[in-house]
Amino acid sequence: MNKLVNEKGITLSILVLTVVVMAILVTTVGISVSGYGDVKTLKTFNNDLQIVREKTDVYYEKNKKLPVSGEVTSFNVAALLGDSRNENDGEKYYKIDLSLLDDMNLTYGVENTSSNYYIVNEESHNVYYYPGITVSGETFYGIKDVNKDVSSVTFNVPSFELKTEVTATTNNNVPNIQLRVYTDLANANIAHYKFKIDNEPWTAPQTQNFYTFTNLKQYETYTVSMMIVDRNGNEVYATNNETKVTISNLPISLSLNGEMVSTYNNPIVPAGFYAVNENNAVWGSSDGYKNGLVITDEIDENGNSIGNEFVWVPVDGTVVKFERVDYGKGVALANCTETVPAAISDSITKNGGFYIARYEAGQGENGEIVSKKGAEVRSNVNWNTAKTLAEGMYSNADDSVVSTLIYGTQWDTTLRFIGAYNVGESGYDTYATNSTGMGNCKGTSAGDDISSTVEPSTCGSREAFRQKNIYDIAGNVWEWTMESAETDNRIHRGGAYNQPAEEYPASYRYSNGSDNSGLVTRF
Repeated sequence: MNKLVNEKGITLSILVLTVVVMAILVTTVGISVSGYGDVKTLKTFNNDLQIVREKTDVYYEKNKKLPVSGEVTSFNVAALLGDSRNENDGEKYYKIDLSLLDDMNLTYGVENTSSNYYIVNEESHNVYYYPGITVSGETFYGIKDVNKDVSSVTFNVPSFELKTEVTATTNNNVPNIQLRVYTDLANANIAHYKFKIDNEPWTAPQTQNFYTFTNLKQYETYTVSMMIVDRNGNEVYATNNETKVTISNLPISLSLNGEMVSTYNNPIVPAGFYAVNENNAVWGSSDGYKNGLVITDEIDENGNSIGNEFVWVPVDGTVVKFERVDYGKGVALANCTETVPAAISDSITKNGGFYIARYEAGQGENGEIVSKKGAEVRSNVNWNTAKTLAEGMYSNADDSVVSTLIYGTQWDTTLRFIGAYNVGESGYDTYATNSTGMGNCKGTSAGDDISSTVEPSTCGSREAFRQKNIYDIAGNVWEWTMESAETDNRIHRGGAYNQPAEEYPASYRYSNGSDNSGLVTRF
């Protein structure tokens, strides 16, 4: 969370910035169907025709005659070629004598027998292969009908969708990540299915229209494919059959006191952000989410964070619920109102959480709002300005990431996250109702020399006040939220440096006029 600067002697509040990931990875890809084996055949055939044509032209340039052994008169060539015949062909065709051509490396026609040879037109020098190549009931003779884009070859199999689904199981806290590749396609002409991941070999033909790849790695990107084998033995696949899947939204079984209680999703790292390993919150670990996973929007050449930082708040709906809570401190919840936009609540439901600014909102070098360690806390901001600043921090054209002033629901959810899983000896309830030790406020626990006389702008990044990688959620300065109370009044949370933590803990709801410019904010 971000902290804002305050002035001594003024009641302070802070804007809280939350970042919500709005985009969900889509892994369903619509694709057209063509023959894998037959496309390969046609490409090889086309290559042979090109070689014979090139060698024939070279021979003609040197010898001023074609490398032929006689005119083809045993059948009507023009009638045989049909649409394969080029419009600038003359009437006469000749059998090519391959022995006259140098350095030939062909797949087709090397026998050069009476029923297997190449022919060339006398006028155009276009080359054809007799008896041609038959693919899926259609016969190809020359370059004209073997286009470079051979994906137009179709079979009696409809187009299909390649779909993917990520799941995970845990064994002794070690996740086994599984990627299921499948299609809903069912057709009487399909005999078998094959699947592939990255550069691994195709799986053996199977009758099931799905396959599960196991023991994958989180935050890796995989390329998966599917092939169909029809009843005639043709290998049928989509020319754009490859789809990429990034393992990021990973469900992980959650255990509490030795019993599995729910499932979390490890977060998506939004585009333009980078994962940062901090303290015990390690990306890719089975329980990193419990300790406050961190992302940043800028790194240096060594991969260290130098940008704004945010912490993931996981929401499973069981241990950590997305809801407002009345802790009996300050303005009663019954006297407060709040409507979380559907886009935000839907994103939290789908992604399993949201990001909250790691520090109280700070003052950037150019007057911008930042969430950076050591930044001077931003002060003298009324609610409307705070809301505008929060919404202006991130506003992608595609709305894949949005930033907002924190909602009271998110604040309470964050407190529930901080207190979950027996964090600290006192447990969650104590932190919610007595924030001593969670921030710079009067009555701070022994062992830290912060007192009420210390300028709040200098202590928002103290390690002593870090919980779940979130700094100073209690004390220091009050923080604006989107929650309302009474007429044009807004709620700020978190307590202040000059007030007792047991009386004004992090859960306290304090009402103040939205035009009060003596307050600060957290994003």
